[in-house]
Amino acid sequence: MNYCKVDSYSKHRHVQHDIAMQTLSLLDGHWKAGDAVLDVVCGTGNETKMIAEMDNVSSVTGVDILPQMIKYAKTHSMITGKMEYLRGDVCTLVEDHPQLYNRFTKNFNGGVYLYSESPVEFAENVKTIGFTDVLCYSDDVIIKMHSTEAVKDFIKPILGQLTVIPPNQHDDFLHDWLHEFDIIISYDGSETRIWNHPSLFVWARK
Repeated sequence: MNYCKVDSYSKHRHVQHDIAMQTLSLLDGHWKAGDAVLDVVCGTGNETKMIAEMDNVSSVTGVDILPQMIKYAKTHSMITGKMEYLRGDVCTLVEDHPQLYNRFTKNFNGGVYLYSESPVEFAENVKTIGFTDVLCYSDDVIIKMHSTEAVKDFIKPILGQLTVIPPNQHDDFLHDWLHEFDIIISYDGSETRIWNHPSLFVWARK
């Protein structure tokens, strides 16, 4: 995935935003007054800011390993006094930022690809932040895209090649790229594509 052009990524991350909003909807009714939230791999900070705007949330800390994402989030998705953005890896977060230990009451992740040796290892990393009850398990997420346009919207923020292709030729490029994409997904000849994506699910509480 190409993150060098953060402005372009931010404009075309429709699928990523939809997944994050679905995750946020699961927390309806679970927010408590004074919640301090850690947003793991906050990216451009769009959803981080939405969390900060919720009435019960007192503070939000967005963490991302990519400095260009943190720079963009600080410029475009900031509420002074209620938010902060830090560059860091969740696996070494407290080691790099000791002040974060035991600060958070909730941990949000909007659907990011997390890599770890095992769910057990990742659970131990989450515990170092201050969470005591952590459940991690791996499973496949099934993503269905019901039209060719939906697939194009999905891959636009992923393909760095688009930054060097004239805008009036993007559709032709995406049409050609779909032939390659169909090799790695289930495709029955209709416009519906089904992508099984291995994911790590984390449930953390205090």
